[in-house]
Amino acid sequence: MFCFLYLQPVSAEFLLFGDIMAFVRSDPKSDRELDNNDILPNATLFYSGEIGKTRLLAEYTVDDQKTHLGRAKLGWDLADTHTVWLGRLHNPGSYWRSQNHHGAYLQATISRPALSEFEASGGILPAHMSGVLFDGTYTQGEGSWRYLLGAGFGPRLSSSGLVAPKIIKGSRGEHDSSLAFRTGWLPDSIFTNELGFFISRNHLASDFGGVKEIEQIYGGFYINWEIDRLSIISETYYISNEIHQRSSTVRDSFSNAYFQMGYQFSERWRINGRIEQSWGSEGDAYLALFSSFAYQRRILALRYDFTHQQALKFELERAHQQSSHSYNQGSIQWSIVFP
Repeated sequence: MFCFLYLQPVSAEFLLFGDIMAFVRSDPKSDRELDNNDILPNATLFYSGEIGKTRLLAEYTVDDQKTHLGRAKLGWDLADTHTVWLGRLHNPGSYWRSQNHHGAYLQATISRPALSEFEASGGILPAHMSGVLFDGTYTQGEGSWRYLLGAGFGPRLSSSGLVAPKIIKGSRGEHDSSLAFRTGWLPDSIFTNELGFFISRNHLASDFGGVKEIEQIYGGFYINWEIDRLSIISETYYISNEIHQRSSTVRDSFSNAYFQMGYQFSERWRINGRIEQSWGSEGDAYLALFSSFAYQRRILALRYDFTHQQALKFELERAHQQSSHSYNQGSIQWSIVFP
C-alpha cells in the first residue's frame, strides 16, 4: 500500500489568508448592543492536496474570539470531471460562498451579503453540512453545465444563532438533515461567467425561543457576469419556513435579493456597489429569531491591490436590522494571501 501511494503523483497547496478590519459605526437609532468601533483580526489556513484520484481539502479559521474548522473533506475522482466528497462541506445553496470562502482577500468588498454569511458570523441560512457532496461538469459545445448535490447533517438553532454541525454526527436531537442542489451554465472555459439556480431543504433542530424544530425550504437563482471592465453578481432567494413550537406551528416566508456591480478602473483600483433588499420580512416568524439580520443594506466599496497578494479595501454601509435598529458604518480592511 505504501509503495502504491509513493508511486502516485502528489500535488499539494498551502495558502494562508489573513486580514485586519477596523470599523466605525454611528447612528442614534443603533442597537446599544452593537459596538461603535472595533478592530477585528482574522486568519484562515487553507490546504488542498491530491494523490492520484484522492483529494483532500481543509480550512481552519482563527479570529480574536474563537477558532473553528470551516471545511474538511476527502474526495475521490469518479471520472475526469466528477468527484464525490465526504466530510464537512459547504451547503451548495449559495453561489457567493462557493466563490468566496473564508479568505477575505478573495472578495471585492469587505462585507458579504447578509444571506451569504457563515453561521459563526451570524448567518441565518445553513452554510455547512456534514455528509456527502457530488461535484461535476458536463461539457456541451463550448460551454458546460456544473452541478453540486449535497446531503448530510446540517446546523441546529441555539440562543447564539445557527451552530454548524460537527464532522462526526452525534444524536439526531443535535443536528438534522440538509439536502441541497445547485446547477449553473458556464458559456465558455476561459471566463468565470455563470448563471444558474439552487434549492435547499433543511430540517433544523432547536433549543431556543420555544422552538422545537424548523422545516425549511429555500431556492433561487444567481448570475455572475463580466463584460470588459464591468462585473455583476446577484442572487435572489425565496425562503419558506415551518416552525414547530411547543404548542403550535407557524408557517411563514420571505424573499431576499442582492445585486452587486463593480468596475475595474485600472489593474489596481476597483469600485463596487451593492444593494440588498428583503420582501415580506416584517413580522416574519423565522427572522424574529435573528434580530441582527440586515433586511436592507446599501454598500459602496473601493479596493486597491497594491501587490498581487495584498489588497486594501474601504467600505461605506447603511443597514436596517430586523430589530428595527439602523446604523451607518465606515470600514477599512487590509487582506493578504500567502504565498
